[in-house]
Formats: sequence, C-alpha cells, structure tokens
Amino acid sequence: MVRSGGQLLAMTRILRVAGAPVTDALCVLERPLGGRLLLDEYGVTLHPLLTEGDLPAPSGAAS
Repeated sequence: MVRSGGQLLAMTRILRVAGAPVTDALCVLERPLGGRLLLDEYGVTLHPLLTEGDLPAPSGAAS
C-alpha cells in the first residue's frame, strides 16, 4: 500500500545508490495521501493495481 510515499521513496534511493535505474513502482493499493506527487518529484511513476476509490464502501457504514 502506498500512502505518503515515504517508504517507497526510501527504497528507491537505496536502489539508485546501488546503481538500479528506478523509474517505475508497482503497488497493490494506493491511498490518495500525496505519495504519487512525492514520487513524481523524484522521477518515479506509480502503477497501482487498485486505488482506495476502487474499494467498496464498508457495509454498515453510517450515512
């Protein structure tokens, strides 16, 4: 899951120091808390399988 993008950015930096040309990242779930924007600033394109908006609303949620 990607929220703010901090952990993914930390791993990107480690991989880049090791010589890996990281330009894309895949995640299962993206929550819209700024992670995509942060990663974009560092040249990493995020590819989520699902976004929070794709998930059904919890049953029994108050309206």
